[in-house]
Amino acid sequence: RNFGRSSLEPSSPPPPPRPPRSESMKRCMHTESENQRSEGTAEVEYQRGLEAYYAGDLTQALSALNNACALAPLQGLIHFQVGVIYGRLRNFGRAALSFYEALKLLPADNSYNWAKAVARAWDSSKRVGFQTVLVRNGPAWMRDKVALQQVAVCAASASPDDPLVWELYADAHAWTRRHAQAYHGFWKASQLCYSERRRIARARAAALQLTLRDAIQVRQ
Repeated sequence: RNFGRSSLEPSSPPPPPRPPRSESMKRCMHTESENQRSEGTAEVEYQRGLEAYYAGDLTQALSALNNACALAPLQGLIHFQVGVIYGRLRNFGRAALSFYEALKLLPADNSYNWAKAVARAWDSSKRVGFQTVLVRNGPAWMRDKVALQQVAVCAASASPDDPLVWELYADAHAWTRRHAQAYHGFWKASQLCYSERRRIARARAAALQLTLRDAIQVRQ
């Protein structure tokens, strides 16, 4: 007897079997999946580090951000934040190295973050001394008067609300003996910064003002 088609019998021919993936494709997909997981974990660590930083726990913030750096070493903004914390901890050598690394990774398109990284790399380098091996291995523009001035002008244009940017601007012009521009930079820095840095910026601006007056009297 014909009882009809069995329910276990397919109503249409089965699809052809998938070809086996090559080993290279498997490795590629595995690497991509691992990268996605790493980036996700790095974002979590980054946010955890920022929360600890704003809560005033610099040790916990540094630990979390170093973890984020290890998971996503090509993210310049993470290196930048690590440098900020090292600066707050007054470990200026490590801060400078972090800012140097950030500058390698952040796009040099005169962006806001790039300008801040430039200014903080310069400030940290000043604090450890320009003749050290650390700074000699830093960005080339730190060792060239013209290049430093160009970088400083770009940074001041990109981040005009940052006192450290204006200190860089002033230092760069003082190096080339452009005292009027240097005075302007220190004066701007004194208007934007606070406490001890403000006092120092005002003092340097006043000193440059006296230098300008002397130069004018000599010409007359």
